[in-house]
Amino acid sequence: MESKNTNANRIITDRFSNPASEAMYQAHWPNEPEIAEQFYGSGKQCGGCSFFAPFDEDWGLCCHPASRHHLETVFEHFTCPAYVDDGWDAHHFRTEANREAFESIEKQYVAICPMVSASRTLMARQARFRVYCSGPTNQNA
Repeated sequence: MESKNTNANRIITDRFSNPASEAMYQAHWPNEPEIAEQFYGSGKQCGGCSFFAPFDEDWGLCCHPASRHHLETVFEHFTCPAYVDDGWDAHHFRTEANREAFESIEKQYVAICPMVSASRTLMARQARFRVYCSGPTNQNA
């Protein structure tokens, strides 16, 4: 008997987890020729999708919440209309809109950091200058 703290999840890591998806791939999307042409044929395949979590060099989990293959084990050369290009290296699990927003915030941060640093330096110089200019306090005044 498994304890309540044991994860009993069983993930297939060496083949398609959905036979219908495998049949679609084997037949090259017979009911959706645009998928085969626009995505598969142009290299937009799961291995390069932002939401592909690889198990090994061939198989991985589709993590795209909007994909019809969400949480299925798929072949790296499979594809679907929810594909988000991220290259064939590390994946970010972000949609294009999420990525653009993140990059915009990152650019703002990079632009602001030197100004904040310069402001801190200026404030420190001003504080030192005030101490220097005030001189010794006159206690008899």
